[in-house]
Amino acid sequence: MKIKQLLSMAVVIMLILTTFGAVYAAESDNPAYAHALALREAGIIYGMGDGTFGLDQPFLRSEAIAVLLRALNLSDEAAQIAYEPIFTDVPEDYWGAKDIIYAYKNKMTAGTSETEFSPEDNVTAQEFCTLMLRYMLEDPTIKPDNVFGYIVTQTPLDIDFITKCFAKDVFTRDDMVEIVYAMCIQQDVTGDDKNTDENNDGDAAVVKGEPILPDTTSFFEVGNTFYIEVQDNASTGYHWEVMIPDEQKGVVELADTVVEAPDAEAGGQPIVGAPSTVTYIFKALEAGAVNVTMANIGPGEDPESELYGYMVVVTEPGGKVVTLDKDKDNEMALDGFAVLELESNSSTGYSWSVDDNDYVELVADTYYQSDAAKADPMIAGAAGKQVFVFKAVKAGTTEIKLNYTRSFEKNAKPADTAAIKLVIK
Repeated sequence: MKIKQLLSMAVVIMLILTTFGAVYAAESDNPAYAHALALREAGIIYGMGDGTFGLDQPFLRSEAIAVLLRALNLSDEAAQIAYEPIFTDVPEDYWGAKDIIYAYKNKMTAGTSETEFSPEDNVTAQEFCTLMLRYMLEDPTIKPDNVFGYIVTQTPLDIDFITKCFAKDVFTRDDMVEIVYAMCIQQDVTGDDKNTDENNDGDAAVVKGEPILPDTTSFFEVGNTFYIEVQDNASTGYHWEVMIPDEQKGVVELADTVVEAPDAEAGGQPIVGAPSTVTYIFKALEAGAVNVTMANIGPGEDPESELYGYMVVVTEPGGKVVTLDKDKDNEMALDGFAVLELESNSSTGYSWSVDDNDYVELVADTYYQSDAAKADPMIAGAAGKQVFVFKAVKAGTTEIKLNYTRSFEKNAKPADTAAIKLVIK
């Protein structure tokens, strides 16, 4: 691969933080500052001559060529070529003239017209990423309209960062720094799966455990792992996000994310435009209940195209979860958990609400659509069910009372009620 032996960049980055710590202190609050220091020491970027990296300034076409050649270790070779007046706006005394001529003659870039290169024009994030990855991956088929898929499958770049970067009106030098750092230092761009070790600490991926399915309630013990598997197509600009209510965070954690991209052939590059299988692996941390939502988010302000909900109940090792029956007497242990399911129909505006109770705490609830409603969201009257998870907090005998009402009918009589008899021991 043509990419710079990436120098002993991993070693270089350890030296830079102590050697040049005060050089560009004026920009030290910028999150990209530390990575800019590392790139400077690696010889990939330089300062602006005024004591700064110019991190908040637009990134130019001429600068993009210079950074590419330095990353590929071609700057010295470019400096040896004879100048040719190929572009009218790139005179011999222009600082990046030889870099531009070298890149053009080696078919690494093109002008904005037959006679102009527009070296002082801003470059876009898509154009810069295309320029970098096309030569680092030695794949001339990479273009601005498909480069997103390559980025999210073959670099450690965060999908949220690159989505926002592509949507910005102006691509700035700090954006460039983060991209080059990820491509040239954080990980060599070889097509290896970047997600099998999400923390890049050398540890193997955690055990997947058991799968969970949307619109179901799953039960695990503290220390167990479980996973959600979805299909993703990064080339569309959509990406999955895991959402957990703030008050339920701590019950489980996202322990690993594994992407399996389809290969064109054994050992080949991922097929751009083809969906990947993404596995989100969670670990149960403490007893409780949690609503996990998977949302497929579009670029910019696009809404979710898919939304899936999962209910997970976690117990201490050896703990049991009781299923409550509204037509029978029920028993559960103090500090234990119980699940109650009641038929409900959100399409009518009705839902169940729980009265306050000193003996149990409502720790999670959710609504599951019926299969008919999931198949056709426009169907009215297709009943689903509400699921409640309670924790026993006080020993004794009680009734869990619920009312089936419309929230917008403040003084209306409930359409139905339920009283769950319960003994807590």
